[in-house]
Amino acid sequence: MPFPGRLRAWLLLVCGWVSCACPSLLAPDAGPSLERQGLKVPLPDGWKAAPGAGGLLLAGPAGRTVLELESSSRPLPTAAALLEALGAQDVYVVEEVESGDFVQVRYRLATDGGGEEAFLGVRRTGRLTVWCASVAGASPGEVQEAAGVCARLGQD
Repeated sequence: MPFPGRLRAWLLLVCGWVSCACPSLLAPDAGPSLERQGLKVPLPDGWKAAPGAGGLLLAGPAGRTVLELESSSRPLPTAAALLEALGAQDVYVVEEVESGDFVQVRYRLATDGGGEEAFLGVRRTGRLTVWCASVAGASPGEVQEAAGVCARLGQD
């Protein structure tokens, strides 16, 4: 199934700016749900996770969602592709990480660095990738914790 909600909207925006393998990113080839995959999701103290529509896993402090995760058979993108897309928008890059099976970009939604912080990350777990994104309204601390969850996916 294709990416739902905010994550799909973000990817559509990225695909409008980047000449990457976006048709394959948005194609209906999602992997098994994270629940069926049995992937370890290391949540911070006080955070909860619940299944969402379309196979998403939603996580955050009790009563709030600040992180969306989706399992996919799409390939791991490069940080350069994500940064190229972000560079075309009104963003300030806070952090870029690319190491082996993990890619992440944290950014602020304003070129002067004064806007809302957000992130997009992808972790490869075997043949599948897990796409992670913060949701609008998350505090900078929540975005940092959500990014840490994505970075540690599947690790003991």
